[in-house]
Amino acid sequence: MSQDGEVSRNIVIDILKTCGVSVSEQPKDSYVLELGDVLEVINLPQEVCRRRLHELQRNFRVPIHFFYNPQMASEKKRTGQTPLKKKAAN
Repeated sequence: MSQDGEVSRNIVIDILKTCGVSVSEQPKDSYVLELGDVLEVINLPQEVCRRRLHELQRNFRVPIHFFYNPQMASEKKRTGQTPLKKKAAN
């Protein structure tokens, strides 16, 4: 991730797939994204900007923090739950 919130296209595609979105590559950096009745054809440059990530979050219900912390998405895929913060022992 860069300082201005951009994320690598490969990470974005992996996260979308982990969250159940069907991703099909098209010519010239275009991708067809499909989840249920939502279908979009979008351009994903090598570095995906924060604004596009928020669009993906809204349209495909992908938690925004998954893009910035991909380990959380892989944990959800493995266990079916988003990991929670551990409570501090008193």
